[in-house]
Amino acid sequence: MGAEAFITQEPVRDASNAFITLEPVRDAHNAFITQEPVTDADNVTTGKSRMYAILVAGHATDYLRKLYGGLAGLFEQLLSDLEETWHIFRVVDGEFPSDENVRNYEGFVITGSRYDAHSNEPWVLQLCKLVQKLHFEKIKLLGICFGHQVIARALGGQTGRSEHGWEVGLRRVSVMNAFYNKLYAEASFPSSPVILEIHQDQVLELPPNGELLASTEKTSIWMYAVEDHILCIQGHPEFTEDIAMNILYVCLNENLMPEEVVSGARQSFIEAKADHEAFKQLCKAFLKATPSTNLPIEFGLELTD
Repeated sequence: MGAEAFITQEPVRDASNAFITLEPVRDAHNAFITQEPVTDADNVTTGKSRMYAILVAGHATDYLRKLYGGLAGLFEQLLSDLEETWHIFRVVDGEFPSDENVRNYEGFVITGSRYDAHSNEPWVLQLCKLVQKLHFEKIKLLGICFGHQVIARALGGQTGRSEHGWEVGLRRVSVMNAFYNKLYAEASFPSSPVILEIHQDQVLELPPNGELLASTEKTSIWMYAVEDHILCIQGHPEFTEDIAMNILYVCLNENLMPEEVVSGARQSFIEAKADHEAFKQLCKAFLKATPSTNLPIEFGLELTD
């Protein structure tokens, strides 16, 4: 199905991302790309550039769209390098790559979303099938927040509401020793980094072959890997504080979040600072590290047409 694409020709500025919106985003990336978008990703060949895809699972707020170029734009800014082609598939609106085309990509990123990863929305179920396909093909897959959760579900784990309710604001993460054995893990990565959180759902049970890499006080499965080709993070390395506060006020105005949660998040921004650069480099290193050797697959979830 149709998708947008662009080639990065110049370094892009560091920024962040969000996932709650009032309206669909269609041309968010036009604010910063250096080349006209290609309208059909399935008709684009790899050429000399490495190809990656952003699977957009939510809609951006007006603020995010106007100031940062929307969800896809912020992930491109976070992850892209010179001579790379990044395609956008708005899976939340039913835009998916064809099964034949996924092998052309070095890696995929699944964004955050206001939707539940454990829902049975048709696009969520189709996304689960795509995750299984990417896992079978051993294609790199990075999941952020909703992406982290839907990957676990697709591969046989369990997701749902957290018994602790909302986890919002800057939170400190406890990184486990197993993380530092990964190909993409730098020894200099902090053992207790700080990152932005906005979620009330979480992964409750790891999928088969899932390896726990980090946790927080309220989220026991905060970061995990499946072999060397899947990395999932509950937090938001793409967020900045202004974007987070915009999302929180949207949630507050829509009665999705109590005022004390928003106030607590605001206070956390005063007391701590997010390790944006460390997580940015981690995500890039994961997507662009040498892929692992194929290993046996186990699927714990069957999805039928």
